[in-house]
Amino acid sequence: MNNNKYFLTFLIVSLFLLGVSQVSATIYKQSTDVDLIIPCAYSTGEICSDSGVCNVSIQHNNGTYLVNFQPMTNMNNGDFKYVLDINDTSVPGDYSGKVYCIDGSYNGTGFFTYSVTTNGNELPTAGVIVLFTIIFLIIIGGLIGLLMFTIFHMIQWDFDGTDLVYNVSLYLVTFAAYILSKEYLGNVFINDILVWLIGIGAVTTIILPILAFIMTFIKGGIEANKPNGDY
Repeated sequence: MNNNKYFLTFLIVSLFLLGVSQVSATIYKQSTDVDLIIPCAYSTGEICSDSGVCNVSIQHNNGTYLVNFQPMTNMNNGDFKYVLDINDTSVPGDYSGKVYCIDGSYNGTGFFTYSVTTNGNELPTAGVIVLFTIIFLIIIGGLIGLLMFTIFHMIQWDFDGTDLVYNVSLYLVTFAAYILSKEYLGNVFINDILVWLIGIGAVTTIILPILAFIMTFIKGGIEANKPNGDY
């Protein structure tokens, strides 16, 4: 079981490293309401007045318009707001916008960009994808290997507490991988597979090992109480 120990240590360390991803303020989560706040100021540094008017246009990276010259709400503090509803953020990707403002005799144009992702975080780097792929394959291999190990030692009636700890640890690591996958990978297919593995693992790494441990414990008790001597 030493190999299982090394695998679990690698998985735990790898999952910890996945938790250091940075979240950008210009990235929004898919299918959520977003208050798009754009500041308005003159070249002299003064902010736009309460009578200022701004309109916004937003384009997807394929050139289609998401918003075409729609009025923004003056927040009366130099900021203008436009609300993106769940339909406006339903399609992941990169967006570019323009804001056209008029305030008395002043007028100007501002530009901004933002992205929409499935989890509201930056898209994973190639390194994160490779690391998660390795973790995913090790989890599958670990579940299959531990299942065979458990069945074999269940038949032999020698499944001990250490073996139970390895199985439960792998199940907890699988659950942690699912949580971090939703947060940092944002891949629906991988999330669905991990949910399926969590369900399978509940049987193969929790229920079956506990049963094997109980059987071994009962066998040990029977042998301990067996009277000595020849019959």
